[in-house]
Amino acid sequence: MSLTECLHRGVSMYGEKKALVFEDRTTTYTELHHIVSKFAGALTNLGLERESRIGILTLNCDRAISCFYGASWGGFIPNYLNMRWSAHELAASIEDCSASVLVVDDIFLPMGIALKKLCPSIKALIYVGESNDIDADVLSFNELIEKAEAIEDQSGGGSDIAFLNYTGGTTGKGKGVAHSHRAHISGMTVVMAERLFLRGTTCLAVPLFHIGGISVCSANLLAGNTIVVSARFEPDVILQLITRHYVEHMFMVPTMLKMLIEQPTFHDQDMTCLRHIAYGASPIDETLLQNLQEKMPWASFMQIYGQTECVPAAFLHNCDHTEKGRSLGRTRSAGRACLGVDIEIRNQDGEPLPAGEIGEIALRSEHRMVKYWNNPEQTSEAMKGEWLLTGDAGYLSEDGYLHIVDRVKDMIISGGENIYSLEVENVICLHTAVAQCAVVGLPDKKWGEVVHAEIVLKPGIEINESELTSHCRKYLGGYKIARSMKFVSEIPVTAVGKIDKVAIRNRYAETNS
Repeated sequence: MSLTECLHRGVSMYGEKKALVFEDRTTTYTELHHIVSKFAGALTNLGLERESRIGILTLNCDRAISCFYGASWGGFIPNYLNMRWSAHELAASIEDCSASVLVVDDIFLPMGIALKKLCPSIKALIYVGESNDIDADVLSFNELIEKAEAIEDQSGGGSDIAFLNYTGGTTGKGKGVAHSHRAHISGMTVVMAERLFLRGTTCLAVPLFHIGGISVCSANLLAGNTIVVSARFEPDVILQLITRHYVEHMFMVPTMLKMLIEQPTFHDQDMTCLRHIAYGASPIDETLLQNLQEKMPWASFMQIYGQTECVPAAFLHNCDHTEKGRSLGRTRSAGRACLGVDIEIRNQDGEPLPAGEIGEIALRSEHRMVKYWNNPEQTSEAMKGEWLLTGDAGYLSEDGYLHIVDRVKDMIISGGENIYSLEVENVICLHTAVAQCAVVGLPDKKWGEVVHAEIVLKPGIEINESELTSHCRKYLGGYKIARSMKFVSEIPVTAVGKIDKVAIRNRYAETNS
């Protein structure tokens, strides 16, 4: 089977049922099948080689989804680009995968034009908006669809690469996670078997450039559900979409859930249709979970653990979101291994550890990634035979519940976004005034964690936080920039001379306790 299986299944089983709803547009399964096959034909007419990469830089929208599946249908490799990255970061990922086509919307049309000049690999820029006032060398999605002939599915399948999904890198460069058709369909079959999404209507609130956004689409289209697409996460808009379209299940990160129930208009809406809530991408605190259950007592809750390289990996089902589950510490866990996944905890030598001992989490599954694109060294570091090393540290309880205690790779999770401390450190250290820097995540009630930087300046040089922040904005997406900075005379180190980030975090923990 291939990534496009959901479209073949959809047109044969659900036909005139709504597949996508976006603003004032609705697309049935039959229409989606037709649009996707014609977009594939349009890409083929551009003379692209098979497996050419197709970058998609847009807010969430129905046409972005059509382009994603259309690229696969034509035998190409789609890649939703992180819309929160800077031009510098986007150009690096585009050049890394040598994207031949870039798809943009109204918001990102100027960025797309700039990137086309920066990136020699981009041969065509496709615009999915409605404006007729575009440059002559920018192709219109609407015109391409109108003129192109639908083609037969050329997507391939099995071990062929289905799509790329870039994730932040510990070397200051994003890593292109390559997923095969077999792996993705396997993962989505597990999602359906574990009943993460039931029959009905869902709302796509997480961004498409996250593996969560891709999974929401594929799993719901396979199930024949209607997907109500929200361009971006705005709590008041999401509340309106839920009630207007009778949304029955959703996936959100904890920060989104917190913002949703704290929205002043939350109690003005009849939310009882939203009966199944899945959350993940970052830990949830007990207070927030309790508030959610108190404010939506009719809803079931489910946590999903995974990462871009392997999703899903573990589920905490609704049966554990109870008083008994809390008393046993299960709501502080990531749940148990899902169908088709083995979890092992390993020490530094790669040896399995018994229950209760902390080590690196390793996963074995049919739906893990194939490789990191153009990066055999990091691929070999992460993949050991059948196993994937996650970079997360944790332990398994005696009854198989996975507890995550830290990130081996110093990853910071802020609002569900992965931020790698070394990447931020590298950018800060590019400034000529900086001698040394250490970046850590500090606890934050709203975002879960925020980025904090400790900075040692070069002798005799002065610079303020505002100047350094402006420097960082040239290279980093806004969510990666340090929310707080402290200029220090020295940064603590361990006995072997490594930066002691635990000591930095502990200092702030003591201050806030």
